[in-house]
Amino acid sequence: MRRTHMLAVFVNSRLETGILVMHPNDGFDLGLMHDRYSVTVHMKLDKKAARDPFPGAVQLNNSCRSGTLEVSQKQWELMHKQEQVVLAIKDTDVFIVADSGGATS
Repeated sequence: MRRTHMLAVFVNSRLETGILVMHPNDGFDLGLMHDRYSVTVHMKLDKKAARDPFPGAVQLNNSCRSGTLEVSQKQWELMHKQEQVVLAIKDTDVFIVADSGGATS
């Protein structure tokens, strides 16, 4: 499973829930080369934030600062307002985890 380094989370009020925006350099860590990927989003932050998977997308955008992840306000609230996360990917499943140690299960 590929994963990013720790990413700072920023709220982008223009985004829909499930849309994850990151810089292409961070996407490269996940093996992503195109500008948009349809994915299934899983949250593995803690027992409270674990939710059923839901459809979403990863967008690579140069206007997003490297080392950051942009999410919607609602997504951030579902993530229990985490300030930093790691993204991990396996096939079309993207996991939002609180730290790199949680991405292995």
